[in-house]
Amino acid sequence: MKALLVMNQSKSTVDIDFDLEIPTFPIEVVPPWLRGFSIHVFSRVDNPKNVAKEMAFENAGKLPVEFSKSSREIYHDFLLDLVRIEGFVCIKNSHRYGIQIEVGRLFDLRTVARNVAATIHLHFYPDDSFEVQPEKERTAQSGNNLFIPIP
Repeated sequence: MKALLVMNQSKSTVDIDFDLEIPTFPIEVVPPWLRGFSIHVFSRVDNPKNVAKEMAFENAGKLPVEFSKSSREIYHDFLLDLVRIEGFVCIKNSHRYGIQIEVGRLFDLRTVARNVAATIHLHFYPDDSFEVQPEKERTAQSGNNLFIPIP
């Protein structure tokens, strides 16, 4: 399993992309009146048992791995390990091949992201080798070389 970290220092977030499918988190529909506020998919304030139950339903039959325990137990243990990672604030977004996490501002983004990626590896692909690809950092500047500022 390979993980690629893309850090955004100014927002204190890291996108972690994987080369293998990971479980997705149930996404709630955000009412229009809350769209300006910070919304998360999972954090310490959420009940891990409820989220694990929803994840088991959401991911049933979709992952290419078999679990030795019930999927609810696997997801519950995974969620508990996530919130124990020092500096982990929340999962902001998730999809089949990655997640976006928020990290506490006084913590090292790279360290926290590596720990989150290692936790995902441990719970879902423990028999595979694990490697973190060289990190990339997003900047506020456009990466488009064709952008020409108008004077």
